[in-house]
Amino acid sequence: MAGRSVKKQKNTSLSLRAVRFTFMCCMLFWLVSVTIGLTLYGRVLLNQYIRHAFDTAEGVSNSVMRGADSATLSKEVMEIYNSLSDEERLKNGTDEYRDYYSQIDMSKGGAYNVLVHMLDAYTRDLDEINLIYLAMYDQKNASLVYIVDPETEDPLMPGDWEKVDRAEAKRFLNWDGKGPLYYINNTESYGWLCTAGVPIRDLKDRQGPVLAFVLVDVKINTVISGILDYAVKITLALLIVSALIMLAIMKHIGRTIVEPINAIAEAAEKYVKEKHESSSPEGVFTALSINTGDELENLSNVMADMEKDLSVYVENITDMTAKEERVRAEIDMAARIQKSALPDKFPAFPDRQEFDIYAVMEAAKKVGGDFYDFFLIDKDHLCIAIADVSGKGIPAALFMMSSKIILDNNASLGKTPAEILTASNNAICLNNELTMFVSVWLGILDLKTGVLTFSNAGHEPAAVCHKDGDFTLVEAEHNPAMGIIKGASYTDMTAELTHGDKLFIYTDGITEAADSNRKFFGKNRMIDALNDLKNEEPRSVVEGVNERIRSFTKGAEQFDDITMLCITYR
Repeated sequence: MAGRSVKKQKNTSLSLRAVRFTFMCCMLFWLVSVTIGLTLYGRVLLNQYIRHAFDTAEGVSNSVMRGADSATLSKEVMEIYNSLSDEERLKNGTDEYRDYYSQIDMSKGGAYNVLVHMLDAYTRDLDEINLIYLAMYDQKNASLVYIVDPETEDPLMPGDWEKVDRAEAKRFLNWDGKGPLYYINNTESYGWLCTAGVPIRDLKDRQGPVLAFVLVDVKINTVISGILDYAVKITLALLIVSALIMLAIMKHIGRTIVEPINAIAEAAEKYVKEKHESSSPEGVFTALSINTGDELENLSNVMADMEKDLSVYVENITDMTAKEERVRAEIDMAARIQKSALPDKFPAFPDRQEFDIYAVMEAAKKVGGDFYDFFLIDKDHLCIAIADVSGKGIPAALFMMSSKIILDNNASLGKTPAEILTASNNAICLNNELTMFVSVWLGILDLKTGVLTFSNAGHEPAAVCHKDGDFTLVEAEHNPAMGIIKGASYTDMTAELTHGDKLFIYTDGITEAADSNRKFFGKNRMIDALNDLKNEEPRSVVEGVNERIRSFTKGAEQFDDITMLCITYR
């Protein structure tokens, strides 16, 4: 029941995700369409208003220039304005300021009176136009000087001025006559305003200086109202289209994606249930009828093929697992056999007080290629050996066992270390078709005299610590490892041990132990560790070196067998 509940929850989630994805796509389509549509429409509408305002200004300018002497009126107003000082202009809007313009004829029938009525009539006739007036720009002071303002309530009188953007004054005064002349600005008094205009010159001198401008103001909120009206219409249309598209896409997704996936999920659940009830369920995925013509149909076919082959595959896996278990059991048995072949009971000779010995071998794999050995040849001679077989794993372990037996047999015949290695090498080379080899350090200690006779077959040098001294490496003549050259000869060397001296022999698994950065433990660290432990018993020395190696490698993988042996001569 729990699996069934989870399956339904996933199916519902997939459907919801499909709905959300479709909704988001439709909303994105709506948003992009509305944005582009409103931008283009707003631009077109604004250009339309600008063109209309400019065309109006052109038409009005012809009328005001012929219907009244606007040129002379403009000259009179601007002459008075320009004659005033900055302090006098700051009195703008006061009775005192307007007295400066008292000589302007504002009587009925005069040019000013006629222009007021003309501009007022034009303004009232055009709904889209906010105001039509006559004014002149002062670029130096960034001001707009009114000449005729047809406002019926609180009109600006001739000479009254307002601050404007310097860029607006510059644009109007430097117009080259190409394209509509306009400026859009956010004013404190009127908000966003588009001002279009046409310059007025003297009728007698059409190329003369600009005397004034017929200006037409259009509030941008008129444009915004048009855009909002358009936005409502296009939004409703696009919402309807988006809803239809969303329904179509949802239906398509449900039919071609959600339903097939649900069918495959149900078949998988049924397969698992039947797998628990019987060892080989059949026909679960084959019974699916998915004909989407895409990857889901391919998935259904693949699942059906998988179902046919899975039972055979499971049988093969079961058989392989059983074989691997047998192999692991055999390897474990080989490891136990190998371990039993090495002396591992300590103290090894509890009745002998002349020496104390301890050794350990840690294989990199289940079984290893290193080995150590020690045994009494007679009551006064102790044989000590340590060896490292080439390679790892089962082959190295088998070669190690045979090499150990050969060495032990030759050592028990009373030969010197060199003679033991020579005879053992010849025996190993006799049947060494795999050309494996083994490095060996072998010594015989006279327990009465302390004389150590030893020979080295390509192995690491031993380390000796005399009483009250430090551990040092005892280099020996390096002869070839056993198994390489048939008939090779080996050399005996001697060292004398006294009461309290220690001997430490080892394999290269110690010096080549590496951390995660592939940095080796090395001989120097080994000697330092031995000297720190030189006053300890052999067991503590071996365990202490092992601890130093683990601390150095910090859990890095062990790549080689680690074997060491320590003896104290008493």
